[in-house]
Amino acid sequence: MKNNKKIIESLKSEDNNKILKTLGDLRDKGNFTYFPFIMDIYKNNKNEDVRNSIYEILSNLNDNENTKHLINYIQKENYASIKKDLLTVCWDSRLDFSPHLTFFVDLFISDSFEIAFDAFTVIENIEKPPAPKGSYSKIIETEILKLKENLTSVSKDKKELLVTLVKVLEGKR
Repeated sequence: MKNNKKIIESLKSEDNNKILKTLGDLRDKGNFTYFPFIMDIYKNNKNEDVRNSIYEILSNLNDNENTKHLINYIQKENYASIKKDLLTVCWDSRLDFSPHLTFFVDLFISDSFEIAFDAFTVIENIEKPPAPKGSYSKIIETEILKLKENLTSVSKDKKELLVTLVKVLEGKR
């Protein structure tokens, strides 16, 4: 594969075919050293083929270390325009987001209905991790309590979804 400078130049290119070729090379090699560049392209490039290629790369990540990178970009204000897409990647991927349950509950409470719905879907897809007996249950209990405490403060359109989310979490104890 090309050296780092050439890869970066190709990713920054105005030529979408060149970008697609480079994305294909990166996907085949599984090298995500270029994560920041890929995220910038996803945010700024409106070409459907380029965006679909990046979405496919992100959805097929298999190293759980990448969960923290995705969450980092979801949190960044200057990536708000792709927050919903990144949340969709989270629930569409095979990555384990269970260590980030609190993040998704907080996002559910604090953000718009559309974002809350995607956060709900991520939480719904989280499987109970093989944690020491009772430790994950304590986290779930804390999050259930937090949700119940926010029942009166969330927007009307999220109340029913919040009640359902409590039931989902109760089933994960």
